[in-house]
Amino acid sequence: MAGTTEMKIKLCLVTMTLNRLITSTVRIIPVPQFSMGTRLVVNALKFKNKVGFVNGNLTKPASTSPEVHAWEKYDSMVTAWLYNVIDKNLHGSVAYTSTPRAIWIDLTERYSQGNTIPIHQLKREIALVGQDNLSVTKYFTKLKSLWDELGTYQMLPGCTCDCKCGKAMASMLEQERVHQFLMGLDGKKFNTVRSNILSQKSLQNLNKAYAAIVREERQLQFTQVAELRSVMEGAAFKAT
Repeated sequence: MAGTTEMKIKLCLVTMTLNRLITSTVRIIPVPQFSMGTRLVVNALKFKNKVGFVNGNLTKPASTSPEVHAWEKYDSMVTAWLYNVIDKNLHGSVAYTSTPRAIWIDLTERYSQGNTIPIHQLKREIALVGQDNLSVTKYFTKLKSLWDELGTYQMLPGCTCDCKCGKAMASMLEQERVHQFLMGLDGKKFNTVRSNILSQKSLQNLNKAYAAIVREERQLQFTQVAELRSVMEGAAFKAT
């Protein structure tokens, strides 16, 4: 057991620099952004091979172990990093918490909402989002970011059977997103191309539907520019 702990510590301490940790742009702030902030922190810690200090997997070696001083040193450094990435309004509540594991448990118990509330909020945002005055690219990016965030809470269940139900579920989710994307488009501009996509026997996948709408947007922009040029040339001709 001691050898395993020592090996974990040696792996964990490779390339450790406090300055790089402190300059991170990750921030943990209270709800509703708390869940996203903690995911970013976990990813940053995984990248640094330090997540064991907060999830409890990297426990403190015995006091007689030659690795105990190194563990204490880097445990304190992770504590300092967490303190620096936590919103300043939370500093007072964790100032006297001695380990990153204790900080993590404390913040999670206070601010974690579970999955039900953020799932409901994200589904509502997805239902209400529309293109409005955005370009197709910006609208799609906004919608996709909501889908991706929802996907961190709702993951498709794995399938180990031979019935291909996993692919079927993924296909259903893809079609749902195609419909959501098409519904939020500017109807005055894209009603024709949207109807063409929906009238096909087999619904296009999301990327193909997006590509078709972008092509239509470019064609509309080209037509608008051509019409404007024609008007300006006509006005110039009359002026002469």
